[in-house]
Amino acid sequence: DERINICYMVFQGDMMKIFPQQGIADTHWLSWTDSLAYLPLTGPVQAINEDLQLNRLSYFSLYQKYLFELKGATLSNDYAEANKVLGYIGNIQRQLTPKDLLPSKSKVNVEIYYNEADIFIKLKNIYGILSFVLIILAFVDNLSAKRSKLVLYPMYALISVLALAFIYHTFGMGLRWYLTGHAPWSNGYEALILVSWAGLLSGFSFIRSSKLSLAATALFAFCTLKTSSHSSYDPQLTNLQPVLKSYWLIFHVATITISYGFLGLAFMLGGINMLLNLFQTKKNTKRVKLIIEELSSINELNMIIGVILATAGTFLGGIWANESWGRYWGWDAKETWSLIIIMTYTIILHTRFIPGLKKSFVINAGAILGFGTVLMTFIGVNYYFTKGMHSYASGDAVIFPLWAWIFILSVILIMVFAWLQDRKYSKLEE
Repeated sequence: DERINICYMVFQGDMMKIFPQQGIADTHWLSWTDSLAYLPLTGPVQAINEDLQLNRLSYFSLYQKYLFELKGATLSNDYAEANKVLGYIGNIQRQLTPKDLLPSKSKVNVEIYYNEADIFIKLKNIYGILSFVLIILAFVDNLSAKRSKLVLYPMYALISVLALAFIYHTFGMGLRWYLTGHAPWSNGYEALILVSWAGLLSGFSFIRSSKLSLAATALFAFCTLKTSSHSSYDPQLTNLQPVLKSYWLIFHVATITISYGFLGLAFMLGGINMLLNLFQTKKNTKRVKLIIEELSSINELNMIIGVILATAGTFLGGIWANESWGRYWGWDAKETWSLIIIMTYTIILHTRFIPGLKKSFVINAGAILGFGTVLMTFIGVNYYFTKGMHSYASGDAVIFPLWAWIFILSVILIMVFAWLQDRKYSKLEE
């Protein structure tokens, strides 16, 4: 409905508010169909009519001239006249507005580059390809009795490409920060970009311990950016909402969102460990168990870092809430689910102190199930609990998709069969 209305407004000309009104201190922008756009332009801007030779220089006639030249250019492929009129419009904009109101020409060029580069669309595809190949190579390397150069060299080369992609990812976020003038995690789209960046950061943090974890983080980054490219998320550069105009946006939101990246990698590693359990045989059970124990240790560290960041972010959010709303805690839906994340992962991490639960399977199952609280906080609250104080982060409620139910059921089935396999080979070892 919103898109249809926007399209209608574009066709009507209401969206093209590109002309500054003359004679007022506070700049008011007009569209070419506005009644004020028919008034004749006065002052120094009249000089351009010596070249254009319009019957009466007004915003309406100027834009009409541009459309006429543009239509002719589509037939002759000569856009010189159309670009000249467009240049006059640009000069009027800068001449009749304060110097600091419009972005500089260099900044405009940077924004054009950013929009044409499609940085995160390209990165999504790169992460998808790298994750697929890296997971295969990492599995072959870990399950082989001897390390092969035919596997190691391509794997190191792809890891180097992933490192370059991570740098490019950071560069893209930096461009958004420069162009918008605020931290690039102010809405759902930007938060997903930060989550994928944090997931990669967590993967590179454990690169010396496991190459498989790095492959998992590439897959997590792909899934996150794939989600961000969904139509429910707006990738456009937008102004910051008034409630978010605070330095706490940098600290609170960044800390919370980065924690999701670490917990997301824990979810991926938990899933990989479940699949490794499924592929256990009598011949490879010792080697598979060793890999699972290694990944489980990394997984535990990921969750520890994630829950520490989530806890710190929640406390910072309380300080921000006191400054904005006059109270530290109000059991808002977002606040409540943030607390649920902390409690859930705290329980998961303490299962190793409970007799009978000190097993790698339990910690990995917890990493998978616990991530449901993250998804509920990040997506569920925004779409289904939109009456709280955090309603500015909400979106239009959508029907829970069929593929999501299939995915959840598949994960549960994999966990059940993995548990049966783990139990079977654990008894054989005993």
